Amino acid sequence: MILIVIPISYSLEYNIGLEEGWNLISIPFQISNNSITYVLSSISGNYNNVVYYNSTDNEYHIYDPDDIAHSNLFSIDHKLGFWIDMKTQDILTINGDYPSSTTISLKQGWNLIGYPSPENRTLSEINGLIDDKAEFILAYDNLSFESFIENKSSNRLGVMQQGFGYFVKMLENRDLVISSNGPAIESITISPDEDAGAGIQVYPKVNDIKTVTVSVLVTDLDGTSDIKNVSMQTPKGKIELVKVGNIDSDTANYNASFDMDYYDTPQIYDIDVTAYDNDDIKGVDSKSFEYLELAALILDASALTFENANPTQSSYIWGDLDISTTGNGTIKNVGNIVVDVMVSATDLTGPETITADNTAYQFSTDGFSALSNTPTAYDLSLNPASLTDIDFRLNVPAGILPGNYNSDFTITATSDT
Repeated sequence: MILIVIPISYSLEYNIGLEEGWNLISIPFQISNNSITYVLSSISGNYNNVVYYNSTDNEYHIYDPDDIAHSNLFSIDHKLGFWIDMKTQDILTINGDYPSSTTISLKQGWNLIGYPSPENRTLSEINGLIDDKAEFILAYDNLSFESFIENKSSNRLGVMQQGFGYFVKMLENRDLVISSNGPAIESITISPDEDAGAGIQVYPKVNDIKTVTVSVLVTDLDGTSDIKNVSMQTPKGKIELVKVGNIDSDTANYNASFDMDYYDTPQIYDIDVTAYDNDDIKGVDSKSFEYLELAALILDASALTFENANPTQSSYIWGDLDISTTGNGTIKNVGNIVVDVMVSATDLTGPETITADNTAYQFSTDGFSALSNTPTAYDLSLNPASLTDIDFRLNVPAGILPGNYNSDFTITATSDT
């Protein structure tokens, strides 16, 4: 049997070379689907039977792809060993990750187990983990059995290793805990935190990006040099963290940033951090932050001018959908929620006073509405990052004195209701 582990984008591919006939194997990974057809999908059609000894009922459970009705084995996980009868030589390919710790319940009598760890252990060490209650351990490789008995000098079986299945005869019930010195995520810090409320809150930046920084402390009892890589899944995709330095011989600090756009949806976002060591054992943890609501807009013109306005006539300033033409009114939603608006204007003052109701506005072609000194709600329903044009009209009353007149127009974004 040939075992190959290939890292692929920080998940793992595991290949087991299978001989024609019977093979006693196990899968060392936690995988997303434990159904037997999924686990063995890479060799579908090239095996006759799969057999597992269940120590709970002391019965063999069998899966026969040609006789599903009489089969009673339908799932395989990383805790159990199993026989597989191959029609021809083949390679079983599995994708997944090593568990950081696995507990296997061993019953008095015979058990058929797997070994989900990349770290080989002597069988004396394994037996010590279960209080030396293993009377007999068997493995099968190269068409022959190999055995281990504690304190016997002629043992042909010396270590427990990934990919193999093992028969273990127990004198008493015990739990075998298989742990690895994989990396552990000690802490995740997300900044900035801009609100005094519980959790972490981040305010969007008007019409701009907001940089979010993540700092992670990772501990590996085999030393910081055993930490191979640290990555995080963010709202902007997967990002590799960069090692900043060591805190001590076992703990290192990692750092990375990503940019949130002003129009990103306000909600709670998860940061999922994964660290792998040189044995491809991983440690995971997560932390979340809340991206807060932002109701904001901009008008591209800081000043608009009615040229040559004449009494008893209407003058217009027409808007457009180009935020760069400052002589024509354009409104842009520069927040992350749908907005309505409140609009108001002061009276025009100059040689005389022209009341605000002589001016009017319209969005797109919705029709003109008179302005007032009192803010008035308008149902604009403008989506984040969207534009709309705004037109202005001025009616100059008869008999008004000529001259320059000024008014302040105010438009405020409000949450769409």
